[in-house]
Amino acid sequence: MGQTALASEKFLFAEKKFNLAASYFEKAYLTSDFGYLKTIANQGLLYTTMGRYSLAEKYTTRALELRESKLGKEHGRCCVL
Repeated sequence: MGQTALASEKFLFAEKKFNLAASYFEKAYLTSDFGYLKTIANQGLLYTTMGRYSLAEKYTTRALELRESKLGKEHGRCCVL
């Protein structure tokens, strides 16, 4: 639902859904799950789109760290330009 809301420019609703999804993963101790990683990355994208750059950097950096720990720094999906 968060991704659909983001695509529809319903940013506050998307933020609520991404936060809720992240909390579910955290409560279930599933922070190494790819779904959690994707949720954190989506939060970074959301905050970038909203112009909330300090939060965007926080979530995007966290998503990259999670991806690197899961896949390794040399993996193609961990590239930083």
